Amino acid sequence: CRITVHMASYHSPGCFRDFFSNRRCIKAKGVSFLGPQGVRDQDPDDSPDSREPRFRLSPRLACRDQWKRIELLQESAQWRSKYDDCRRRFKAGEREVEFPAGTWGPVVLYGARVKPPPSPPDPTATPPPSLPPLAA
Repeated sequence: CRITVHMASYHSPGCFRDFFSNRRCIKAKGVSFLGPQGVRDQDPDDSPDSREPRFRLSPRLACRDQWKRIELLQESAQWRSKYDDCRRRFKAGEREVEFPAGTWGPVVLYGARVKPPPSPPDPTATPPPSLPPLAA
């Protein structure tokens, strides 16, 4: 069975027929609802005892290709290491330090220097060999 609910159907003559058809379908699947009284009986300050799993990929670096993700994570770790080193030196008073490209805070807040972004890859260059697939 297929559950369909459309806002326009609330005003159609078949509204109640569709509602009860959907209700039977939902009950047949074993799904239950609180109902009006169940909603009224809930504690308004109550919260769930468990959490639904949310994300499988990090929102900071979401890439389904595992090799590309590994490469990007390594680049991110290298960038972070360079940034931390520059930040430490900048805080020690060395104002001529160049932060890695992509640095925003120290540049905007304190006028720190930043390296220019890397140039885009040459489209005519031969691509690197592809990595072998991971074993399952």
